[in-house]
Amino acid sequence: MTVKIRKVADRGDFDKERISLSVLDDSNIGDYVFLQTGYNAEKDSATASVKQAFWFPDKKVAPGDR
Repeated sequence: MTVKIRKVADRGDFDKERISLSVLDDSNIGDYVFLQTGYNAEKDSATASVKQAFWFPDKKVAPGDR
């Protein structure tokens, strides 16, 4: 994987919550997508249903980019 999640800032504050990424190798960020899934409280696990998706626009990124 050429991109990793660094942290989730302001977790739980949905107006401010954000995900910080770090690029490890030359890549195109357009190869990545974030998916928001459902949550099953009874099983304390994510579901397979996708509620929202954000596909990153095509852009070349390099190691150290955030």
